[in-house]
Amino acid sequence: MDYYSVMLLDDEELIIQSLRKMISWSDLNCYICASANNGEKGKELIDEACPDILIADIKMPGMSGLDLAQYCAARYPNCKVILVSAYADFGFAQKAIKAGTVDYLLKPIDKQDLTEAVRRAIGGIREWKETAQRLEKEKVHLENVRTLAEDSILFNLARYGTVGIRGEMLQFAMDRARRAGVVIVIEFFNLMQTQTAVMAGGQAFYGTGLLKAGYHPAFGSADEKVVMICPIHTHYDYATGRLRIKHTLEEIQRLAPEEIGLNVICVSDIYRNEEELQKSYRQCIAMSGAAFFSSRSGILEAAEKYEAGKKGNQGLNVNTLIQALKNGQEEVMQDFFASWKKLLVRLSDKQLAMTKIREFQREITLCASHMEMDTKNLWKNPFENGNFASRYQVLTEGAASVCTFAKKNANPVDRCALYIEEHYFEHDLSLEKIAEAVQVNSSYLSRAFKKKYHVNFSEYLKNIRIEHAKRLLETSSRKTYEIADQIGYDDAHYFGQVFKKKTGMSPLEYRQESAAGRKITT
Repeated sequence: MDYYSVMLLDDEELIIQSLRKMISWSDLNCYICASANNGEKGKELIDEACPDILIADIKMPGMSGLDLAQYCAARYPNCKVILVSAYADFGFAQKAIKAGTVDYLLKPIDKQDLTEAVRRAIGGIREWKETAQRLEKEKVHLENVRTLAEDSILFNLARYGTVGIRGEMLQFAMDRARRAGVVIVIEFFNLMQTQTAVMAGGQAFYGTGLLKAGYHPAFGSADEKVVMICPIHTHYDYATGRLRIKHTLEEIQRLAPEEIGLNVICVSDIYRNEEELQKSYRQCIAMSGAAFFSSRSGILEAAEKYEAGKKGNQGLNVNTLIQALKNGQEEVMQDFFASWKKLLVRLSDKQLAMTKIREFQREITLCASHMEMDTKNLWKNPFENGNFASRYQVLTEGAASVCTFAKKNANPVDRCALYIEEHYFEHDLSLEKIAEAVQVNSSYLSRAFKKKYHVNFSEYLKNIRIEHAKRLLETSSRKTYEIADQIGYDDAHYFGQVFKKKTGMSPLEYRQESAAGRKITT
């Protein structure tokens, strides 16, 4: 609620006291801020107090009420003046109106007339404030429109070059580009709100922080990223200026609210002209591909490894994954995804990662459907715009649920094979033990197993153990007796005999030949 200050001026003190008590000033949201008995003193008080309403006698020693009304009209146009006189003189009234006076009251003053005059003065003040606010809003709006237009021209220069920019606009954009600065791209991942809302909030948060630090960036967005073109402070050399912007962003990021999720900031090299501005922009967009693989909020520096157009082997046959899912081999599935993750993180190729995730989810869903599994809630992602880590977690958890379903619903022979794969390293592993685990008769299991795999249980177990031994010989420096123990054999000599029978060479010979093959390949 607004309150209004009132000043009383009259050469008779009794009149001033009467005006103080005549009406309830507080009921009108008014208060008496000052009073005086002559015009000169009144002028001093007007300069000091700047009252909203001045009630003054027309005739006073020094300066008259008319003089003060004219003074207020020139210096304080928002001050509303009510003149009081004992003379019903039309000439005075005309002069008062010309001076901008709100009202002209005759003595003796009527209580009702004074109340209405004060109300009209308050109405005039409100109207003046509303007009001033409207004009200020229009001014701010025009300034915002101008700024947006200038920023738009600068962003077009950064993104598309000089295409479509001509004349004065082109010269303006090039002048802006020649103020040394950096391009900043911010991506927001793992969001609980819509991406549009978070981008708006994130831009406001970082923009406000930079403005408070004395920077004046141009704001924009592209491809669901917040983009800023930020000039460095002119009193620093380029390297120091860029470093200070980076440190400022780190301080702002440290205070970032949870609502804007995991946010990764890419900062380009310094640009000093329109060509370097375009290069810095492309550099930041390329860097944002690496941001997708960030596991926490932070800042990415400009570096050659983020340049666009990087190629790499997409590798890894999806059939390997599908076979592991059908057989319920979760360890094989996890190894497959771990290798794929290592490859994608090294390439830092967001588009490739997104394509492969969609491909895997499509194939896994199809595999689950063939097994008559309900796939309605297979891919549970609580986030909008999840980063690689969150999408990878969703992918592996969904695949693991398919493995679990396959285990529970496999026939006894398949469950037997799966049990062997998961327990081959146990020294006391036997057909009877597996039959008990899968809850079938051991004699039936032996016949059914040989019928499906064309070898008996013991040969199948040997084959599995030897395959694991081969991988250990290829990838580790463990001794033969250690490998034998690790794959379920008590006797290293017996292991050596089995290995040679299956592969045609001893474990040592196999290791040496594998090492030689790797050297030739390299």
